[in-house]
Amino acid sequence: SKLIADRRGSEVSGSGMSVTIFKSRYMVMLAVVTLYVVAAALFVYATIKTALTLPALLTSFSTEAEKKLMLFAVETADLFLIAVVLFVTAAGLYALFMGRRPTSKDGEIAKWLEVENLDDLKQNLIGVVVVAMAVYFLGVLVKDDEGINLLETGGGIAAVVAALGWYVSQKSKAKETDAKTTEVKANTPEKL
Repeated sequence: SKLIADRRGSEVSGSGMSVTIFKSRYMVMLAVVTLYVVAAALFVYATIKTALTLPALLTSFSTEAEKKLMLFAVETADLFLIAVVLFVTAAGLYALFMGRRPTSKDGEIAKWLEVENLDDLKQNLIGVVVVAMAVYFLGVLVKDDEGINLLETGGGIAAVVAALGWYVSQKSKAKETDAKTTEVKANTPEKL
């Protein structure tokens, strides 16, 4: 009877710890709220920057003004893209840890938020990093700064993009392998 009591005690404390860990998922709400605030700040910042900068850029029709306008447009798109990815990351974390996906008034699940695990969120962030580096390189190219070696800058960016591409491809292969293994197990009859 003492052994049974010891087992029950460990089960209760184990389940208590399990409940504590389950409830601690609410700490993720700190990240969710922070990411929403940063995303909103980026949306507002990019909008105000556009309203203040665009009129000055449209005063001249020179080749130099054209380059500045093109660079400004790409940089602004990059700011908005980063804001969107932060928003999607916040929504994805909320969906993963709270178990609730955003829905429409009709109860339809948001198609733009198909996040199954943290790797999906990482891939979104990797995409933004790649775009941000491309925008930086475009800025260097457009500015035509003599002090910066384009080959070194482009080569460094290319190396990082290649490494991130390899990482994403390996994760995709592992996900496909897991899916095939699960499918095979589901279709294999159990032995008695």
